[in-house]
Amino acid sequence: MKLTVSTEVAKVYNVLGNKMYKHKKAFESLIQNNKSEHRLKEGVLQTEIKKLKDRILAQDAHMTVLNDELTGTQAAMLDTGKEMMEIKAANVKLRHELASLKASSVTVTQGQMSSTVQSHKPRIKIAEPPHYSGKGSLEDWLQQLGGAFTYMSEYATRAAARQALGTWEDFVNILKVNYRTLDPDKDAQQHLKDICGKTYPTMVSFAEQFRQWATKTNLGHTALIGYIAEHRSKDNISTYAFN
Repeated sequence: MKLTVSTEVAKVYNVLGNKMYKHKKAFESLIQNNKSEHRLKEGVLQTEIKKLKDRILAQDAHMTVLNDELTGTQAAMLDTGKEMMEIKAANVKLRHELASLKASSVTVTQGQMSSTVQSHKPRIKIAEPPHYSGKGSLEDWLQQLGGAFTYMSEYATRAAARQALGTWEDFVNILKVNYRTLDPDKDAQQHLKDICGKTYPTMVSFAEQFRQWATKTNLGHTALIGYIAEHRSKDNISTYAFN
């Protein structure tokens, strides 16, 4: 009887032992599988993180390039704006010089055709200019006046400020005052002679120097024209036409 009980107990013990062993192996296998799956997911996650970091670095580099290009474009636009302003100012200056050159050329031609120095008294006769209709710029209209354009810059300034311009007779009187007969001054005439003998880069620069001393002589408008024709060589005059 005792032997039979012991045998049954041994069988039950062995069955339980086998089940515990199987459960232990199954649990260890589950843990190992979970670790492998975790390592796999961690590897995938690290790979994705590295890709995101690389994309961020690439985007940062691209933004740096775009910022540099934007800065360069803004600087180029500023330089272009300055160049356009300089070109515009130079264009206005050239138009003024052209008008003065045309007026001076007419004056020199008239002086060369004069065979004698006429009276010192100015005889200015200026016809009424065409009416300014308001269409187009005032500067373009003033250039139609020829030699008178040189003395009209003040009127252009007044017009821009919406100030009264006065009458045409007022303007003619100003010309008469500028070319009035002055007291004799031989020293000033000598300066004029020296000026006529020098070379200048443009006709405008010559006219500016000549007029500075012309107002200090006792010579009238017509006499000054003859003075240029007498003391200014034709070679110097023709040189200005090409400058």
